[in-house]
Amino acid sequence: MELGRKIKNYRLKKKLTLKQLAGRANISLSFLCDIEQGRSNPSLETLQGIASALGLSINALLAEPEIVSESAESPDLVRVPILKSTLVASRLLDPANIDGHIYLDRFWLPGPPKLAAFTVPEPSSVCRLQKGDLALVQLESSLRPGDPALVEHERELLIRRVFVFEKQIVLDSGHPGLPPRQLSRDRVSIIGKVIGALINFD
Repeated sequence: MELGRKIKNYRLKKKLTLKQLAGRANISLSFLCDIEQGRSNPSLETLQGIASALGLSINALLAEPEIVSESAESPDLVRVPILKSTLVASRLLDPANIDGHIYLDRFWLPGPPKLAAFTVPEPSSVCRLQKGDLALVQLESSLRPGDPALVEHERELLIRRVFVFEKQIVLDSGHPGLPPRQLSRDRVSIIGKVIGALINFD
C-alpha cells in the first residue's frame, strides 16, 4: 500500500480530520494533503511525527505485517531479519540467530540493502535509543571513527561508538558513568553500522 494512502487510512480510523492530524504532527495542512495524495515524500523525522500523532510506531507506516508471504513479496519491500541478542558473529544469519523479520519499504533504504535489525534491550546513549526500539544495521559497511555500530563481544550484541586501531578497538557506550573499553581486535566482531531505528511508542 502506498504510504500516503496508509496514513490516510490510519487517520480515518482514528477519526481525525486533516487539520487535526497536521496540528498534532506540527506540519502544514497543505503538506499533509500532498503526502496523503502521493505528491510529496516526508522525511523520516516528519514521518515519525505523523506516526506519533496517530499513536503508532513508525514501523506501522514503513513496514508490512509479518503475514506477508515470502513467495509473494512485493519488489518494493525488503525482508529484514531481526537478530537475537546473543549469537556467534561468524554465523550471523543462521536461522538459529534470527528472531523474526520485518518488512521495510525499499524507498526508505540507502542503496542496495543488506540490513539486519536488532531489538534494543536497554536504553542506549548511542543514537538515543530506548528499550524496545529496533536498530537498523547496514551489514558489512565501512566505519568512520566514532560511528555507531552493532558489535559482538563474548557472544553478546552491543551498540557502541567504535574506534578501530591497528591492534585494538575502543568501544564507547556514550554513558558518562561508563568509560570507553579498549579491547584487542580479535575479541570484538563488528556486525555493521547503525543507520537508523524504528521507534517503539508502546
